[in-house]
Amino acid sequence: MSSYLEYKVKTNQNYTTIGISYHRQLGLLAILSNTENDEAQILICDELGEDLDNSGPNICKGHITSFCWHPTQRTLAIGTNSGQIYIWNGGLITALDFVHEETIVFSKWSSLGGCLVTGDQTGIIIGWKSDSRGLLKMSFKSNIGANLTNNISFRAGKAATDISNLAKMAVAGDQSALDIFSSWRPRTTTSHGPQTVTSDNITFYCATVSELYYFDEDGEFSIVLLPKSVILRILCHDSKDVCILVCKDLTVAYYKCNKNGSLSEVSKVKLNGLKEDLCIIWAGPSLLACTTNDVSIRFWDIESGNSYVLTAPISYTSSFPKQTFVNISYSVEKGLLCGATNVGNIIIWRFEEETVDQWNIHGSCKISDTIKYCIWSPLNLAVHAMNGIYILHEHSLLASYKEDVAIVQTSANDLNVFYPSINESFSFNSNLQVIGLALNKEHICLWNGKLISVYKIQSKEIPAVVGTFNCDVQEACIFDRIVIVAENSGKLQIRTFQGTIKQTLDVEAPIVCLTLNTCYLAAITLSGVVHIWDLNRREAKLMCKPKDITLNIDDYGEAIQLRLNSNGTKVSFTAANLNLVPMPRLYVWDRDLDTIYVKHFEKGLDVDEIQYNDTRFIVSHYWDTNEPNLLFCEAKSIEKTENQLLRPSLYTLSNKQKKKKMIGSSVILSMFFIEQKGLKIQDIIHCPDQFCTILGLDAPYYITLCKHNTNTKTRVKRNLMKEFEGIEDCNSDIRAAIINFVLLSGQVWLKCV
Repeated sequence: MSSYLEYKVKTNQNYTTIGISYHRQLGLLAILSNTENDEAQILICDELGEDLDNSGPNICKGHITSFCWHPTQRTLAIGTNSGQIYIWNGGLITALDFVHEETIVFSKWSSLGGCLVTGDQTGIIIGWKSDSRGLLKMSFKSNIGANLTNNISFRAGKAATDISNLAKMAVAGDQSALDIFSSWRPRTTTSHGPQTVTSDNITFYCATVSELYYFDEDGEFSIVLLPKSVILRILCHDSKDVCILVCKDLTVAYYKCNKNGSLSEVSKVKLNGLKEDLCIIWAGPSLLACTTNDVSIRFWDIESGNSYVLTAPISYTSSFPKQTFVNISYSVEKGLLCGATNVGNIIIWRFEEETVDQWNIHGSCKISDTIKYCIWSPLNLAVHAMNGIYILHEHSLLASYKEDVAIVQTSANDLNVFYPSINESFSFNSNLQVIGLALNKEHICLWNGKLISVYKIQSKEIPAVVGTFNCDVQEACIFDRIVIVAENSGKLQIRTFQGTIKQTLDVEAPIVCLTLNTCYLAAITLSGVVHIWDLNRREAKLMCKPKDITLNIDDYGEAIQLRLNSNGTKVSFTAANLNLVPMPRLYVWDRDLDTIYVKHFEKGLDVDEIQYNDTRFIVSHYWDTNEPNLLFCEAKSIEKTENQLLRPSLYTLSNKQKKKKMIGSSVILSMFFIEQKGLKIQDIIHCPDQFCTILGLDAPYYITLCKHNTNTKTRVKRNLMKEFEGIEDCNSDIRAAIINFVLLSGQVWLKCV
């Protein structure tokens, strides 16, 4: 399960927030509020709720009654109770020609943004299109002569061209590769999921209390349905030409849309026993989800007609007061479904078709507020609550090991400190929502993105704060009594524990990865250049000319993980390709020879009669703290050749009884770097079920993070290398001799082959 960090957005408490909206591609958050002076405020923030520079707040006259982001552009349309339409397009608020005379009940962009449609209470509907200068001009004006509701839904655009099975498999493989690198997402760009529509459709349906209307491209309209009950919701699918109508008598009808806009009923269901204020949404290619009167969600697959219920864990169902879901929200990009309850609990599920349960809990959290609704951005979840706006950011819990000290994050603020050699540990609570950590034998450095705190650690004693300072930190390392900080601004600075800048290191672009081994520091930038410094001096000294690895790797896109050996002569890294999909390779730059070696894992592993034929990705790797040619890697597979009988899928098309189970299985590789030859795998170590990840290498031990057998709590474990069985207490000379002997054996083997 993932942890979710909570950020409360700073808003003016004197204003009444009436709505929030995330831009699905750009991640901009719009917060819209009304004042007591018949004015409205539009606040534009980044994904974590921080004010954008020069974005506002923007003030417009009247109270906001509708709003909608352009699907691709930095443009927000706002309607008010005075009938005025305002546009924010990255700068100031501008008003469109005053055409409406009454309260705007809806403003909606078509799927690709080719048309904006606005409607008011009196039944006047206006279509707006951009002219050659990008300005919105009225393209049609229609009057249905009846009071409109706020229901409007555009028909689906032309579906993206279907791709071959081979291409589909490639896309699925790319996503699986990204999934196993759960804590990494590229800084170069953000993926927004596959494009499902390639052409715009500016025809739409809207409704009065008792009639459903269809509008064509020219604003011509007709009544296509006279339902027996009031229409509560119109749901057209994004990529399928179908329409769902939800009525006040709790009937849900499924229609196919004909070319002329008329509707052909396919099926209809009655949601007995539910309330009118139910929340119903699309939650997959053909799957509808709706809230019930408790903490369960009802699903209906419109293709197969099947339905089923997803219920929250018993801890939510047996609580007092009784909990019910007040809102659900689905992220198309991430495949996550969020359910928010009346007491502030939020449960997040991920759909996994290859598992028996299919909907598995991905994370949960609690907001100390009364929740109105939640919305997804490409990366985060925003919560509109009674007393404020909250951003929930998914965070992979952290763990690190250095010099016989390990630290493991257990929640946003709580950490466990382990001393593996003496099997002791203790816990402590920080005042930060920790998003990053670094440590050495005596100090821990924690940061939340804006603030860094340094603690002094001693066995079984609560760590004491020795320094705190403000810094816009992306990544940091700690050495002796200094902190090396890579800032989001692109600067790389050496600071004291109190934040005083001692030195600024020259880099040509923002840092992507930062690593430290003994007294050597390495960094790789967004432009693909590697820098190495020696910190064991009064000032950090550059050890060699920076290396541009893009000149040697044709399909290099961005670094994922960077490591440095104990004497600073070898730099290893994993990377994503130009499409920002992780590559199953491990690269090593030999600084002395200025040569980049690569180890491929596309065809699996074959060492001493141990064979793994599936593609492996190096998700984590570490050089030994003393021996410069020894490193251990965690190699993870995205495929397991195991067919499992599953119940028919209610997410995509039904009747798929067998599916290849895509799960990650890890092995640990013991590897040597052999001069002028590159990497050689010495041993393959099978990982037990309790294994989480590898944390470090300190021969004769490698350090792993594991789960306890009885619960989900983790522990840090020292594992003895097989070459040292029976002599684990040897001194440094014997340890070096054994490793050199194994290394020499590998060189002889290479010569023989």
